[in-house]
Amino acid sequence: MKAVSQAATGIAATYQHGNWAKRGPGFLREAREQAIATLNAKKPEADFARFLPIDAPARAVAEPEVALYRIAGAIELVFVDGHHVPALDRVKDLPRGVTLQSLSTALQRPTETLEHHLARHADADDLTVALNTAFLQDGAFLQVPPHADVEAPIHLLHLATEPRAPTACHVRHLLLAGELSRCTVIESYVGLASPDAGLTTTVTELVAGPGAHVDRVKLQRENLHAEHRAVLAVRQDRDAVVRDHLFSVGAAASRNGIDAILGSPGGDLHLGGLFLATGTQRVECPTLIDHAVHHTTSRELYKGVLDGAARGSFIGMVKVRADAQKTDSGQQNRNLLLSESALMHSLPQLEIHADDVKCSHGSTIGQLNPESLFFLRSRGIDPEAARLILTRAFAQEVIDQMPEPVRPLLHDLLAQWFACRKVAGAVA
Repeated sequence: MKAVSQAATGIAATYQHGNWAKRGPGFLREAREQAIATLNAKKPEADFARFLPIDAPARAVAEPEVALYRIAGAIELVFVDGHHVPALDRVKDLPRGVTLQSLSTALQRPTETLEHHLARHADADDLTVALNTAFLQDGAFLQVPPHADVEAPIHLLHLATEPRAPTACHVRHLLLAGELSRCTVIESYVGLASPDAGLTTTVTELVAGPGAHVDRVKLQRENLHAEHRAVLAVRQDRDAVVRDHLFSVGAAASRNGIDAILGSPGGDLHLGGLFLATGTQRVECPTLIDHAVHHTTSRELYKGVLDGAARGSFIGMVKVRADAQKTDSGQQNRNLLLSESALMHSLPQLEIHADDVKCSHGSTIGQLNPESLFFLRSRGIDPEAARLILTRAFAQEVIDQMPEPVRPLLHDLLAQWFACRKVAGAVA
């Protein structure tokens, strides 16, 4: 209890010293005050207090550093240490009527739409959300008008420099897709080479209007000394389709939470993810899908690959309310352990209060098939190459569900991780 008290005190002192209660328009100030009250009342981790937010990037980042992480053909907003850097953007091909700007810019002249949605959808009692809201620095505000089709992916690229003094990046994204619109949003979180620790919290509030189709991809490859904590809040209108895809390979400890409410008939939600961990990395993927009304559909497929002494956790809850007849939900978590020291905790759950539904869930944890390994080795393939082939085959199902522009990158990242995992395990 002493450590918890110290953490809360340290966070409150940082909040007061930085004058965060007076930052932003009135509605954001109210949200900040509620958030700090939540942090004071609950039990934040003691480690949070040592990471301090900064008011500008710790250092300048040159184009050659950014170029390594750009996505060809994408519309890009670039953030460094939680702050927008306009000089690094690529937004010339933004379709007419689409609003894409930094949250700090949007908050200078807030609209009714911004006030109506920002900090209104993510669970204010969640500790990550509370910490992010209290110290919200910057992020992206995307508004796609009705019937617009944004063909190029929108890439929100975040670079953390991890300066020697432990710093925190608190990033917020608000993504609004209008009626019958289409868009793909990619969020990348990259830790530049550094031996020092950092913390990133990121909260994305995604609202899909009637009949909208939204693909969101999250690429998490932060510094192996960093902590990464994220929450995605999804709200869907009638017949909206949202597909969310996670690829997580970085950070010493990462948590990628999802809170989704299917609150209108015809809502269709697909969640998928692939997480890779080695050494002493920890990765958590808690999800909550709330089927609040009738005739809604959800699918989940998460796969984990763990090596070394890594630890993974998938806790998935699908809730079907009493009025949510004709719900169709399927949930799967499959995991591959490449070492005897790796450990995976998998708990898919169903909470069903309706009787006319179709729901299923399942979980597997296993190792590479010895017979398949023997088959490949008997054809002259060395052991590491054989293991990579089988691991790639295991991951392929998830990668195939992701938007085409990111698939080649994910194959490269998987191969790089596989080649480096023993070295990473030795230094993690």
